[in-house]
Amino acid sequence: MSKNKKIYCQPLTLNRLNLWLWVTCLLLLGIILQLEQTNAIYWLSISLGIIFIVLAIHLYFNSFMTIKKGQLALHFPFTRQALILTKQQIDQLTTTKHTVEIHLSHHKFSYRFLTTKKTHATLMKLWKEQF
Repeated sequence: MSKNKKIYCQPLTLNRLNLWLWVTCLLLLGIILQLEQTNAIYWLSISLGIIFIVLAIHLYFNSFMTIKKGQLALHFPFTRQALILTKQQIDQLTTTKHTVEIHLSHHKFSYRFLTTKKTHATLMKLWKEQF
């Protein structure tokens, strides 16, 4: 493989759901505050809308995985280092219509990610090329 490709995905965990709910609460708070001030533009509402857009972009573009040198690197927002899974740690990689699930061999644990059809087709192609 010539180049490491970022494969964007969203982990299906309660922590990620909690992050998206708090970010959405910022947007709803901005909408409610603006509706209370119907005669003028309320700048706090616009600021909350901008913060929502920035955080949503950050959450989306900083959740990705890369496959390189027999390793699967999982990158999550607000973390400094990637979670590196080697071929020996991964038991199998399964896909459904909208998810990819990574089963670990030594633990009764798995990671689930929300992806598009095109994204998990790319992931499976890269996975088969590497291993």
